[in-house]
Amino acid sequence: MIPLIAGYVVSQATKWTADFTAGRVGMLLTAPVSWARVLLTRISITVLGTAVIAAASIATMTIGASIVQRFRCSTGRSG
Repeated sequence: MIPLIAGYVVSQATKWTADFTAGRVGMLLTAPVSWARVLLTRISITVLGTAVIAAASIATMTIGASIVQRFRCSTGRSG
C-alpha cells in the first residue's frame, strides 16, 4: 500500500511542476485566486486521493482475508 500511495503523491507533485513550468498556474493566478488558495486546493486533493487509496486498499485486504478465512474454515484447512 505504501508504494502505491508514494507513487500517487510523486505523480501529483510531478503534475504540479509541469503545470507551473507550462504556465498553467500563471494563467490560473491571473484570475482573482490567491497562491495560498491554489496550493491549499492541490494539497487537499492530494490528501483526499491518498485517503481514498488507503481506504480502498484496506477494504480490499479485509475482504480478501475474509474470503480466505471462510475458504479455510469450509475445507477444514488450517494455517
